[in-house]
Amino acid sequence: MPVEIAYQPLFSVQVEHNYLLDMGSKEFDSLSPTLQNRQKAKYRISEYISFQPTLETDTLLKRHRCRIRSTPEGFQIFAATTEQDGTRRMERPLPPDTPLYFLAQLNNFAFLSQANLPELLRHHGLLFSNRHEHTAANQLQLTRPLAAFDPSASYQAGDLCLDGSDTPTQLFEAKTDLAPAASPAAPQWLRLPAPPYENGTDYLTGERVLHAGKCYEAKSDGQHSAPPDNAWTESYTPRLGDGASKADRAEMRPPRFQLSLGSDSEITFARAILKDSSNNTVWQQSFFNPNGEPLHSLEIDASSLAPDFYTLELTQGDGSPIPDQPSSFFRLPDSISQAPFALVEIKSLPSDSTHALFDEQRNLNSPTFHIRFRKRHAYWRYLFHGDTTDYPPADTGPLSQEDPQDPTRFVTTEPLPLTTAPYTLGNFGDTALSLPPPPPNVTREADRVVSQTFIHV
Repeated sequence: MPVEIAYQPLFSVQVEHNYLLDMGSKEFDSLSPTLQNRQKAKYRISEYISFQPTLETDTLLKRHRCRIRSTPEGFQIFAATTEQDGTRRMERPLPPDTPLYFLAQLNNFAFLSQANLPELLRHHGLLFSNRHEHTAANQLQLTRPLAAFDPSASYQAGDLCLDGSDTPTQLFEAKTDLAPAASPAAPQWLRLPAPPYENGTDYLTGERVLHAGKCYEAKSDGQHSAPPDNAWTESYTPRLGDGASKADRAEMRPPRFQLSLGSDSEITFARAILKDSSNNTVWQQSFFNPNGEPLHSLEIDASSLAPDFYTLELTQGDGSPIPDQPSSFFRLPDSISQAPFALVEIKSLPSDSTHALFDEQRNLNSPTFHIRFRKRHAYWRYLFHGDTTDYPPADTGPLSQEDPQDPTRFVTTEPLPLTTAPYTLGNFGDTALSLPPPPPNVTREADRVVSQTFIHV
């Protein structure tokens, strides 16, 4: 009797790029079904990011009769399956505990300005993995959970945090670089997607507030009782706990790599120890020159280890730590020689995991995993040129003069969202000049993120 083989989804990865999907300050989830369909109809994440399996993963997928297919939202892996007892199982099952790795390739570097990404230094990339077992808004996330505000932490412009880790009701984004503080003070933080309701405040029609985890819009002008009073229209329930953040940033190293101790190093003996996630020593080596000359670099050899996170301990001969060296890193697959922009890791987790690929009988769960890139906020700068003899105007509207000595240079008073949707600032002085949003090309200046454009008058 012939065996029927059918390809079924092993898993899917969907990427949400809010720069493309949101409309100004309004999140995609708050839009009407008509507007959502309009935004999704033109959505192609491959214009910005594409995903390719590593050489090792590609070989493994072919061996086990799996195929990769690009989708408008990301990619899917299909597996050849046979029917057993009314369910579908892989024809050639994957070995237990086998991780799959996919490189995220940037097809448009504008993405780095459009998305609210942490600053990626040398040897750093983003690692998205189902190992985190993060679920938010009933979606299986590959990003780590957003962290709660930490009064002992310093923050960079654009960093995200929540008012609590268990049942968050407010999402904060740092407007500028911030030193440790007792609480996320409103003047220093954006409150997303809207500020919380405050009793005694005068609200304008259509103005939005957050209350008890839901977003509401005012039906009329004036002071209103707390939602869900009749003065408010419930808009939607925002997703506060998901999105790529600095928690997803990881130091990444190839199987073998060198650590520089500097040309002026006086270290003559060093010891390196690698430990796995269970704190077991998995590699160690001592370094010294027979003639007693100082060491200028150390070669760390993790080639015998599997891709994973490892702790690195470096000490001198007297046992004191060697400073300014990585304390942990993610060992990359053999075929990757340097840290990529992002790496997607899909592990074959136990069947009782929310992010498992298979159930206890090895039937396909066909999960859909999500990666969300929130839109970036930046200070919008306008550089006016042309006939500026009457500048600055008496009323600069939504802008402030950035330099008292330069009457043609203005900037918004707080960061504004960057999206593809129109976002009108209003008129500048009495010139009836409507100010367009700047292009999504941001730079970090001092303690903030700026996007600037030229206006001809």
